[in-house]
Amino acid sequence: MAIYDGDKTAGEEGLLEVARLCVMAANKVPTLTGKKVWKTEIVTGEDIESIIEVLEALGEISPDPENKGLMGADGATLRAILDQGMGITLLMIGGVDLHKGDLNWNCGACGFETCAAFNKEAAKIKKQMKEMGATGIQAGPQCVWKFADYSQACGWAAAAAWQNNVENRILGSVAMGAKLIGMMPDCFPVVGVALGPLVDTWWYSRPALPRRTREQFTQALQRCMPQLFSGFAGRGDPLFRYSAREFQRNQMKLRPQPVSELIAPNFKEQIPPVVAKIGQIRAKSLARHGIEEKDGGHSLQGMLFTLFGASG
Repeated sequence: MAIYDGDKTAGEEGLLEVARLCVMAANKVPTLTGKKVWKTEIVTGEDIESIIEVLEALGEISPDPENKGLMGADGATLRAILDQGMGITLLMIGGVDLHKGDLNWNCGACGFETCAAFNKEAAKIKKQMKEMGATGIQAGPQCVWKFADYSQACGWAAAAAWQNNVENRILGSVAMGAKLIGMMPDCFPVVGVALGPLVDTWWYSRPALPRRTREQFTQALQRCMPQLFSGFAGRGDPLFRYSAREFQRNQMKLRPQPVSELIAPNFKEQIPPVVAKIGQIRAKSLARHGIEEKDGGHSLQGMLFTLFGASG
């Protein structure tokens, strides 16, 4: 009769089994359209390592040197799981044909009067993205009803993990890392559901990251969720509640500021080595799965252009 290490078995085989249950839950979701508009992939082992390497590379050009921005912070959080020998499995959920208006409902929810008008604009954007080389990215528009079904599938998958007492979080950063190494090229959007580690609130307490002061935490919230700090916007010039005690005495108002004033002066110089590093990670990952890069990395350049904008 065999004796198993409980933590090791749960962290490896257990999380993989939960990932399968998450897929089963997603595929059972009641849909509005009657269509299955998503696909799933379960990521383990070396492919997780590749995704982490991409996130770490992106963190090198973050304006937040301490926490390396969203990409770098999520990469560090994943890296700590591996370094501490804890289990982690990633579930990727990608939207399929969300940019095709084939329901013929002509509801107008997408902003176009008819599905035909929607399809015309979607085809135009898809052509532009292909010319850029960003074949793995479809920025929109998207059918509202299909997107609702896709979102339901993501939610049901995460709920299945919770019902099995598995720490989890839906992460856009992991999805970006996966797409940059060539995963799910025909899907958009894509999210990654991190399953594990087998500890409590890992993705919310973030023990792997440097502890932030109250001021740093407040500044991070102000950048990510400024709506939480704005006063009544009905007058069109809302006050910015930057401090619970001071903002009435020294009032500040929300004003637009060009991104060019916020990024580092040498941002453009920082990008090429990061692009080269991600290209090497991508080539290694594709080779591991026997996939040959047919366009010489053109799609990677296009996706990074979309990520960094004209600065790239």
